[in-house]
Parts: sequence; C-alpha cells; structure tokens
Amino acid sequence: MADRSATNSAFGRAASKGQAVPLDFVAGLFIFMVLLAYFVIIWDIYSTRYIEHGEGGNLETHAISIAETLVSSPGHPFNWTLAPLEAQSAGLASRPNRLDTYRIAALESMPYAYAKRLLGTDSDFLIKIESPEGARYSTIGHEAVNSTRIVEVTRIATYNGAPAFVKVQLYE
Repeated sequence: MADRSATNSAFGRAASKGQAVPLDFVAGLFIFMVLLAYFVIIWDIYSTRYIEHGEGGNLETHAISIAETLVSSPGHPFNWTLAPLEAQSAGLASRPNRLDTYRIAALESMPYAYAKRLLGTDSDFLIKIESPEGARYSTIGHEAVNSTRIVEVTRIATYNGAPAFVKVQLYE
C-alpha cells in the first residue's frame, strides 16, 4: 500500500508543476479567438469610417481649389475662350476676383465632359454665380440628384462691377 500512495503523490506533484490540461488550453484558445474576432470587427468598422471621412475631406479640398482657381485665374492659356476645347484649365477671372462675362459664357456653353476636364475633377459639379440677393447670373454643370455627398464652397468676386457669389458644388 505504501507503494501506491507514493505513486499517487508523485503523480499529483507533476500536475501541480505547470503541466497543461487540455481543457485549459481549449479555454485559452477560445478566449483568444473571441478577442481576435472582436478586434477585427472593430478595426473594420473604424477603418471604413476613417476612409469615408478622408474621402469627404478630399472632396472639400478639391472644391476649395476649384473655387479659388475660378475666381483668381484667367485660365490657361490666357485666351482659352477662343478655342475652349483645346484649353488646359479654365478660369473665370480677367483679374483676381473680377469675373469675365466672356469666360463665364465660354465655360457655360462647353459640353459637360470638357468642363469637368478643364476643372480637373472626376466628381460631378455645379457652379452658380449669384447676386447677394439670390438672383442667378449663370449656372454651369448639373444639379445634384440622389447624391451621397455634396460639398459647396462659396467665393466672393465682382461681376459687372457688382458683388457676386461664386458657388462651387462637388458631389458624388
């Protein structure tokens, strides 16, 4: 009998010295997998939000750039209104913040795809030139219909000697 108790006590000591029991391993693996799945789901949610936020910021930055170029630049080449389909960039100003009616008419009469190319955008756009009272002098582009994101930037310039708002909308 003494032999048997010595064997049991030696066996008991081995289990208490850190030998893993398969149930402990399975429980640890389960907890690890649950935590891993949680972090993957959270990562997916936040990365999607971050990407959407970043794209919205790019659209806004692009709208600001287009609006600023339209009211401060005559376009390239300077006389692009003579051959509008061969122009490299469009500008509506004869001088900074002074809109030129001929440049506005040239951009307004241009096909939409060419106007997008001249503005350097892949997004759809609408440019409105209005008086401070809301009377619309010119509309270039298409109104947004069923758009997921719309960004509008307004710049102040003079049109025929009077103040005017140049509103640039980009939308997707």
